[in-house]
Amino acid sequence: MDTSTTDARLLLPLAQRPGPLGSLLIHPAGGGLAQYLGVAGRLARHGSVHGIRADGLLAGGQPDDNVPVMTRR
Repeated sequence: MDTSTTDARLLLPLAQRPGPLGSLLIHPAGGGLAQYLGVAGRLARHGSVHGIRADGLLAGGQPDDNVPVMTRR
């Protein structure tokens, strides 16, 4: 796997709205983004909100076990 490029599958739109302030939320330890849906709704009053989920959450995926690899992705 080439970890030198960005993996667009991990960047998910949580709220798409026009506005001056865009927000980016990074997954907590569990890797998912569901716990951010409430706050994403509030942040969306000011602009779009995206979240970065962990890799390896879907069937057939392999979770990262190396923080530098995660950061590069």
